Amino acid sequence: MAGSSRRQFVRLGVSLAIAAGFLALVVRGLDWQGVAQVLQASRTELLAPVLLLLVLHYALKGLRWRALLSEEIQVSRLLSVRLVFVGFLMNNFLPARAGELGRPYLLAANVPEARFSFALATMLGVKLFDLLFVVLCLLASALVLELPAFAHTGIVLLSAASLVALATGVIAARWVQADRQREGRGRLVGLLERVLGGRAPQAYETAVHFAAGLATMSRPRAFLAASAYTAASFALLAVALLLCMRMVHVDGGLEHTVFVMGMIGIGFTIPAPPTGAGNYHWFASQALLLTGVATPEAAFGFALVAHITQVIANSAGGLVSMIGLRWKKA
Repeated sequence: MAGSSRRQFVRLGVSLAIAAGFLALVVRGLDWQGVAQVLQASRTELLAPVLLLLVLHYALKGLRWRALLSEEIQVSRLLSVRLVFVGFLMNNFLPARAGELGRPYLLAANVPEARFSFALATMLGVKLFDLLFVVLCLLASALVLELPAFAHTGIVLLSAASLVALATGVIAARWVQADRQREGRGRLVGLLERVLGGRAPQAYETAVHFAAGLATMSRPRAFLAASAYTAASFALLAVALLLCMRMVHVDGGLEHTVFVMGMIGIGFTIPAPPTGAGNYHWFASQALLLTGVATPEAAFGFALVAHITQVIANSAGGLVSMIGLRWKKA
């Protein structure tokens, strides 16, 4: 128990240090009077449509998760959406995006036939879908926008690494499933027995359930449904971010919004404190600065508005969604 608490403390410390570093980079040299003027002149009438778009964005993420889960278990649309909102709410209070573990745990607690290992693997599948669309956003931006040479190089390297990770995960999952279907003892069983001894059978079953969850990405129906939900949720997020730009009078277009989404997506892959503060602000601000459509003060104002509205939307949805959930597996 003490070891677990120590690891959590270290994880929190690391995430806070990373966030502090990013925040220091963002606020260095800022004209705070200029930031105040940007926020005071913001178009608050756009706040309601932004929040509505963000709520729908998170709801579509819930339906995407259901599309992957439906390959093995049936989960209601309402429950999948509720669990996604609760997961984001947990991310707002826990470091290192721990809410990603809360979602599969709560699914297993509320759906008797759901295995935690399978649900956790589908969460990895969800993240791989996000990563794929982030890569597509960045590649599209590199083709359309005039970015510095180092940005183009970074986008190409990141895209290549992401696609390799995506392919490796799916291939590994399919290999585990194929290994299970072989006659006699599979190679994975022998490997686990050599490494884990008597704990091999339990580890093998966990690996099989995990592989089944990850392999849902390679099934055409689930892949197409999840891709459609991902595209729709990103489209709603793009409109919300574009309205956030308009709120602080940043004259960016759709191409700049796509680049912002890609940059923010990179920020979410880095260990972060609750709400992703620090990481979010640096990547969102840097995206606008690299494209030259905003001053540092306006870019920071946009980052604040976009971040706060997302936190409000998923927190409100999470608080409502908590009502009536079972928190322990029966």
